[in-house]
Parts: sequence; structure tokens; C-alpha cells
Amino acid sequence: MHFDVLTLFPELIDIYLESSIMGRAKDKGVFSWTTRQIRDHAIDDYGRVDDTLYGGGRGMLMLSQPVYDSWLEAGGCVANPKQKTLFLSPKGRVFNQSLAKELLDYDQIILLCGHYEGVDQRVLDEIQATEVSLGDFVISGGELGAMAIIDCLVRMLPGTLPDESAFEEESHYHGLLESRQYTKPQVWKHRAVPDVLLSGDHKKIDHYRYMDSLNETLVKRPDMFDRLDLSPETLKDFLKWRKENIE
Repeated sequence: MHFDVLTLFPELIDIYLESSIMGRAKDKGVFSWTTRQIRDHAIDDYGRVDDTLYGGGRGMLMLSQPVYDSWLEAGGCVANPKQKTLFLSPKGRVFNQSLAKELLDYDQIILLCGHYEGVDQRVLDEIQATEVSLGDFVISGGELGAMAIIDCLVRMLPGTLPDESAFEEESHYHGLLESRQYTKPQVWKHRAVPDVLLSGDHKKIDHYRYMDSLNETLVKRPDMFDRLDLSPETLKDFLKWRKENIE
């Protein structure tokens, strides 16, 4: 998978993607990326890429032409079925694991990072950008969102992590939060690791972790729990487990 990031601050993207898990995945050829400086396509020698809003209002808006030229430089083509253009925007569909899985179908993803008051609507329509948001809040630019999306997708590409279980058992992958985790020592400040995790019985451990995952989701994200399609038998088993394990 290849990513093209259209941005005014390419150094932010490069520093992050050269580090840790992302850097190792890049070195193994799992994915690649190119940062494209939108200002390289400025409309004048002063590097201008924005202007005031028609109709009035505070702030500046990114111009269509520099964004469009940067998109073309990335090989942007609305007719390419294996390419997807995303615009990081607080008005977009909230990015989640389900959307991440959908994006794995593409070979190239172009991420447009807005700044100031955003981007002229006409270029977004021209390049058929899909608006995507990190959540119901506003930050200063799209770079953090672009890095989050790339990180999430690359984790699921073959070769990044040891095997699929490394990401399939994490929170959100199957619509659940991950079960609580423990490491040494066995007892810390009078708090002991649940006995079942020390039993060596993997069937019981798997059952405990699934029930605990359901409980974590119920307690911390009841909205997610309400969307689960649990059988009557699973619900009965879960209620019994809660009585036995939750104080």
C-alpha cells in the first residue's frame, strides 16, 4: 500500500512514519509513502496557498489550484478504482476500525490535510474526496488524522506485526474492547492477577478473556455493547460470569 500525504507540514508526517513500528514496516517494504508540499504549487512567489472567504467570515481558506496540482502530482485520478482520496475534516465520517478495514481494499490512499478554515469546496468536489474525521472535536490541521489513519492501516498489513492475532485481538477489531491485561508480579499492592490466567487451561483463559472483553465494553462503551448481536446463550453466560467475577 502506498500513501500520498498532501500537507503544508511534511516534516511532521516523515518524523512519525520513520519511527518505531511504522519505521520497521517501511524498512521491510510493507508500505511506502510520499509527502507532498502543497506550497510547492503556490499561486505566487510568496508561497500563497490561501485567501479570504467569499461572503465574509474570519480566517483564511486553502485555494483550489494548489491543492489540485498537489493531488495531480500524487497521481490523483477519480477513475482509478484502487485509489482513494481522503480529506481530514471534522465534518467527515468518524474513522473507526470498520472504515479502516474498508480502506485495505485500496492500493493507494491520498490524504489531504487541511489548515486554516479548511479547503475550497470546489476542489474537494473535483477530486471526489471522502471526508474523514478523528472524532467530534477540532484540531489545528489534518496531519494528526493522517498519521492515525496510516498507522491503523499499516498495522493490519501483512509483515508489520508478527501475525494477524496481534491486531485481531485488540480493542475495536471485532466491535469489542480488549480484556484487561496483567503482567508480573503476580500480586501488586495487594491486588492479585485473576487465578484463571495462571491456570494454563487455554480454553478457560479464552472464555475468561471473552467475558471480560464483553464486560469492559459494557462498562466503558455501552454504545458499542448495544450494537453487539449476542445470542441468548451468550448473554446468559455473560450474566452468570458477571455475578461470579465482578465485585
